[in-house]
Amino acid sequence: MHVDQWTYEVTGDIPLLTIQRFFRDLHRYLFMPVIPGLPIVTAFAFILLISVYTGLKTTRNWKVALWRLRVAQGTRVFLSDLHKVFGLWGLWFSTLIIITGIWYLFEFSARVAGFSLEPPAPKVEYVTAVKDANMLSVNRFESAFEKAQLAIPNWTITTVQLPRADTAVLRFQGMSTNPVLRDRAHKVYMDPTTLEVLAIQQPENMAWGNYLNEYADPLHFGYFAGITSKLIWFVFGLALTGLSFTGVMLTYKRTKSKSITGAQLATLPIFCLSAFYFYFWLARYT
Repeated sequence: MHVDQWTYEVTGDIPLLTIQRFFRDLHRYLFMPVIPGLPIVTAFAFILLISVYTGLKTTRNWKVALWRLRVAQGTRVFLSDLHKVFGLWGLWFSTLIIITGIWYLFEFSARVAGFSLEPPAPKVEYVTAVKDANMLSVNRFESAFEKAQLAIPNWTITTVQLPRADTAVLRFQGMSTNPVLRDRAHKVYMDPTTLEVLAIQQPENMAWGNYLNEYADPLHFGYFAGITSKLIWFVFGLALTGLSFTGVMLTYKRTKSKSITGAQLATLPIFCLSAFYFYFWLARYT
């Protein structure tokens, strides 16, 4: 639901299933549950690492390959040059995706092991006012918002999470002057009944793991500099995807084989599992 933050007028709504949701769940989980979807996807970072290594190992005279694109010497030569151009110019991007992908796997593994990189949110005693309509009145909410705004100097609140349980707190999240930190790096936790500030999270009081974790999303998705960084990430993301196409075409040009390879057979169970879960994923949104 979209609500005008000044007039509180409901201006429209969107369905649960959107293009963004489709591609995010495909990219992050392959439409599967968190287990096994997320560890499968993040483990691909190691395959990308191997691909980068072998690409650099087999590329001779990379200074020439950076700029060479021969279009008049046949399809195979053109695809080979295009593959090298994509790979070399996108080396920084591939490295960034590898590092953040492995980090996501580390973060997930730590959570499975019972260790969270983020400190737990504080809790309050049983709050009867949570279900009281007065708690969500305009005046009370504005008072809480102003108090949260003053709790951290020079920051912008971007998200408000209302309590979802009787012991949950009111949570304000936002960002300060560092755009590469995601907008949940700064948090203010507040008692929903008394509006007392219970805890504050900001870079100055973060543990190293928590601090590094807040860099992962902006660097992985490239949204820290608005449309400029998004366009750069989009272009190099397409180039990285294009490497899969040119790699397959080069292999076919070299072998002329139409039979399924061992690597393709090895990934077939993952494809089937993703297709199986896609049915249930789609049923959830339709």
